[in-house]
Amino acid sequence: MRKNIGIIALTIIAVLMSGGARASDGEIERMTLLMKGMSTATTEAEKDTEAKKDVDSLLYMAEKAPFDVKALADAFIRLKTAGFTGSDYLQALVDAVAHFNGNSGTLHQAAFAIQQMVTIRRVSIEELKQLDEAIPNASQLMARGLGLSMADMIDKVSKGQVKSKEALILMFRQFEITFAGDYFVRQ
Repeated sequence: MRKNIGIIALTIIAVLMSGGARASDGEIERMTLLMKGMSTATTEAEKDTEAKKDVDSLLYMAEKAPFDVKALADAFIRLKTAGFTGSDYLQALVDAVAHFNGNSGTLHQAAFAIQQMVTIRRVSIEELKQLDEAIPNASQLMARGLGLSMADMIDKVSKGQVKSKEALILMFRQFEITFAGDYFVRQ
């Protein structure tokens, strides 16, 4: 199942990255079908509803956020395949990137770093640096969420002692507290 989600996610990303900044009706239809394929719902009706909700949410966010719908969909898919399925996670990430005047490429970089951390199940120095390039104080907010000083967190990260899923959940909470609503700032 996990392998299938990864294949579906890569297909969605390829389809979305093939067009321009705004989604056409055809792209929206394809995105809806691909989101339906990623759904974990049990009935077709539930899958349709979930896919429509996800696409509508992305389109709404694209109207308000300083990122194109393709970048938002890419981040959404990367977070979902990493196990962050609630829209709150995407919202927190978008707010954090927007706070530092990031663009669609920056959002992609942040989402990719998060996905990589989850893949290796540990926070790594390399991915933490990549995340800090996209969101300059991400590691500080992660340390705050973990209740650690930066020095202590870096020490634990270098020893492979920081589990990514828990650390990222706490970091997302700090993003919500620190940056809530910032994606509206750059309209």
